[in-house]
Amino acid sequence: MEKQLSEGEIKDALDDLSWQKLKAHLDAIELDEALADELLGHVKRCGRLVLRHPDPKREKLRDGLLDGLAGYLRERLGDGALSSFEGVRTTFRTIENGYRAILTLLSRAEISKLLPDVRVAAYLQRANAQYKDVNKRVAAAIRKGETLEAMAGVVLKDDDGNDFSPDAATDAIVRTLTSTLLMEGHTNDWFDKNGLLVVPDFEPADEESIYKAGSTEILGICWGRWERTEEHHRFLETEWTELTGEARPKGLPDNIQLVIDTGPTETWLWDFIANERLQDRLVQTFLEMSFETRMRQGLRGIAGPAPLLPDAYVSAEEAHSAVSLSAILGYAVVEDLARPGKLRLIEWLRGYAFLKGLAEERFESSAAGVILIEEAELSARLQQVGLSAEATRIFLGHVSLGRTSRDMYDCPLVRTSSGKLLLFAPAVLATHIVSVVLSNLSRLREQLSRKGAAFETSVRKFFIDRGMDCRGFKVKRQGEVYEFDAILVWGDRIFLFECKNRSLSGRNPVQAYYFALENRSNARQLQRLAGALRQHPDILTEEFGPDAANKEVIPCILNSLPFSLPGLQDGVYFTDWSAVTRFFQDRYVHAKTAHHVTDDVTLLHRSALYDLWHGDQPTPDRFIRALDNPFQLEIVGNHIDIHRSIFPVGPEMAVVSREFMRENTTAESIAETLGASPDRLRADIAKVGHAVKNVRARHKQSLLRREDRAWRELRKRRPALGE
Repeated sequence: MEKQLSEGEIKDALDDLSWQKLKAHLDAIELDEALADELLGHVKRCGRLVLRHPDPKREKLRDGLLDGLAGYLRERLGDGALSSFEGVRTTFRTIENGYRAILTLLSRAEISKLLPDVRVAAYLQRANAQYKDVNKRVAAAIRKGETLEAMAGVVLKDDDGNDFSPDAATDAIVRTLTSTLLMEGHTNDWFDKNGLLVVPDFEPADEESIYKAGSTEILGICWGRWERTEEHHRFLETEWTELTGEARPKGLPDNIQLVIDTGPTETWLWDFIANERLQDRLVQTFLEMSFETRMRQGLRGIAGPAPLLPDAYVSAEEAHSAVSLSAILGYAVVEDLARPGKLRLIEWLRGYAFLKGLAEERFESSAAGVILIEEAELSARLQQVGLSAEATRIFLGHVSLGRTSRDMYDCPLVRTSSGKLLLFAPAVLATHIVSVVLSNLSRLREQLSRKGAAFETSVRKFFIDRGMDCRGFKVKRQGEVYEFDAILVWGDRIFLFECKNRSLSGRNPVQAYYFALENRSNARQLQRLAGALRQHPDILTEEFGPDAANKEVIPCILNSLPFSLPGLQDGVYFTDWSAVTRFFQDRYVHAKTAHHVTDDVTLLHRSALYDLWHGDQPTPDRFIRALDNPFQLEIVGNHIDIHRSIFPVGPEMAVVSREFMRENTTAESIAETLGASPDRLRADIAKVGHAVKNVRARHKQSLLRREDRAWRELRKRRPALGE
């Protein structure tokens, strides 16, 4: 009999809701308590076993599978295994009760009395109006400021004088509309045979209907939060405790019977930090490219023909996205012919860049911001800007909202019953193209095919270009094959890099689980390689010479995307390409502040905050210190708070939620995190700002004198002018 479970066979049986298939596999296994726990993990994480809306046929099949498994576990392993299984089953019931309770409230809401087409119009118009309000506040704040900090967020005041983040507000708008539309889709069975949402055609809604949409908006928020809560519990093992008696929060309505207390986990924290770092990096590099290059001058726009990159780009962000994605992945995406999700990366970039351009073009001029376009017209325009007919068809399928969509950032198009496509502009205007490309590929379970050789080659070349000895090779010892991506001999250390190019989770708990699972597998793989170098020192001496013998081996998982962990984890370091290249390229960490001199000239001022090397050159000891305590993690980690809030899940249940939230980040707060003086930094920025202000004033005076001279010259040539 087999001594381990087959994840593939279990997944197939659970997805098919087939007890017969699952039993056939378990019958061939020497099932013990450890394997039973592993099996229950697969069961708990299976989305097909969670019915978010009533489906009697599926529910009967699902319950038959679970009943069969319950009896089987009791028969083979006893009451202890049955008890563990019943705990999982109870979790499923709680999750489903939550979804059903929200749907019950939806059916009672005032807006449910309106026709479906009116509801859809009201949801969209309300979301668009909210986004426009946030944008007006951001624009007003920018008009008041003279400097822009590349690493800083923006915090605004609401009408009551309270601080709020426009990014967080926009994110809430996008995710709430996503949850609301999908909730309506589940309730009304609005999904087509491909799982795509198809909403009724609609006319503009009146003000009363838009007002009534507020109640469903609240339920949409609850639906989205409950979905995040239960997925974090099922995949990331977050705390899930029932509060009773004195432990219950004060002031809850009498009808609340069940209160669930939740709490984040370490896996969630590191995943959150990695995704925040990716966003920070994209914002910062875009600002720097805007200031330091002329990328805006060569753009084609979306109105006319435009070949794909590198021959042309339709927006500055598309150009930036290609550069950023190439830096992240370690190879030039414009040369990559692979087709993740059946599209080249430059086709993904062009498709999203076009949608963003279309949103910019039509959002303000369209009635209530609702952008509707015939699919044939959208297809023709995408082909005009470089996508083939087949690529266009595939792209539109990938970016249309459906059952498996995470949010409307990835999938900003919604299909209507007449065949039109609706573009939700805030979703594309408020995001970064690189982020949504990586997020959608992650949702589709697509890993980038050139993650091996191309990234490894870039890593080795980076060190070789600095005069360092770095090599990759394959050897065989005692019948075992060992393949080394990059070995760097530096001082008295051997840095062993195992290069990985897996997409981040995009804050999705399901993908965060699989990312963490692969990390554990990668650590075991790297420990095997490090063990080979220690057990067979001749591997190093044959490749690097006798001086490489008896040096300390430092094993490092090197991620192309910004995922690092502090210190040794499972005997290895986890670092990333951004952190490694940053260490070697510049001794100091800087705060960067943009000062606008004229309409065409911007000064990017850098203020040193932190010394990475503590000397003129980097050293192995300082590099190990950077691996132990990455400053990038300190910056983000010191600007994270655990936000506690209570939200209802139907009329009888409430959740005490604890989620990570990003606090406002400024150059001063970063300086404080890194041990620099915020006062000195403020003085430095103010000094440069004052100098720029004087230059701007002199420039204005110079323009006035020039215009005055031109006027006088004109009067000399035409004395009667103006008399």
